Amino acid sequence: MLENKIIKGLKTGECSVERALLAVSGLQTEEEIASYQAKLDYIQDDFERWYYLRRSGYLGQPAFRDRNDNDGLALGLFNYFWQTKPDRYNEKDFLLAPVIDNHLNQNRSITIGNCVGLTSLYSILGQRVGLDLSILLNNHHVLTFFSSGGIRINVENTKREGFGYYLSSEYERGNLVTLVACVLNSRSLAKYKLENCQGALFDLDKALKLDGKRSPFFNNRGVINYSLGNLLEALSDYDQALELNQNDATVFFNRGLVKSELKDLNGSLLDFDRALELSPDDPDILDNRKRLLNLFEAELKKGKGRFRPGQYSFK
Repeated sequence: MLENKIIKGLKTGECSVERALLAVSGLQTEEEIASYQAKLDYIQDDFERWYYLRRSGYLGQPAFRDRNDNDGLALGLFNYFWQTKPDRYNEKDFLLAPVIDNHLNQNRSITIGNCVGLTSLYSILGQRVGLDLSILLNNHHVLTFFSSGGIRINVENTKREGFGYYLSSEYERGNLVTLVACVLNSRSLAKYKLENCQGALFDLDKALKLDGKRSPFFNNRGVINYSLGNLLEALSDYDQALELNQNDATVFFNRGLVKSELKDLNGSLLDFDRALELSPDDPDILDNRKRLLNLFEAELKKGKGRFRPGQYSFK
């Protein structure tokens, strides 16, 4: 399978991120990949013409690429995309191939993609014109960033005002190989929503082989294992997610659910308490904690010595 071959090459540095993103988009032959690389060539040429005209103000010169002005180049690419198609965001398109097609569609009302798809398009074109880009990710979102004079510049591709965007929540850093893993993670979620849990698990295994240091990927694999009834595997996934990020309320909540299924009510309540510390107004956490407190008190009344109250403090 071409996708597996390309992903293997990506891990060893023998394959580009661009080819990998196209392969995981569902392109199954070298000819299909080459056809989409030609579309990227067209977009790159169009951007360079657009950028040069706005920097120079006249025609007749080769496409301008000022590699000493990465800030201007990065902002120029961002503005090019938003001026070409001002209505860019949709929830469904995360694969690079359809995102490219949406961008090239002459109908300006056609939206382009979600955070993963828009970040993929910006990152690949940025890489082509010489920008050194990385990504930020959490359980729900991904965006681009680059460094300028020791300062991190965030590029939020889903918002018109997203260049230099301020982030109020915590994100993990990753390189563009991690972006390929994010696409596999999104593909896994799409399969999970279609109740194809085994296919979803397979894609997340691929994502974790590409980048095994991402808390969101372990969390999502835990969700799938939980759905499949693989409780011990889910518990292990959540444990690994929390080793990587101790400040994610979602993971503590999910691990609390698994522990309740495994009859570890002490551990479950402790996890829900930690989740509430991190997200104090979450109604799901509050409801589940209340339910478990009722179970906890019922077990204590049985007097079987299963729980030791001194190990847990009610709040």
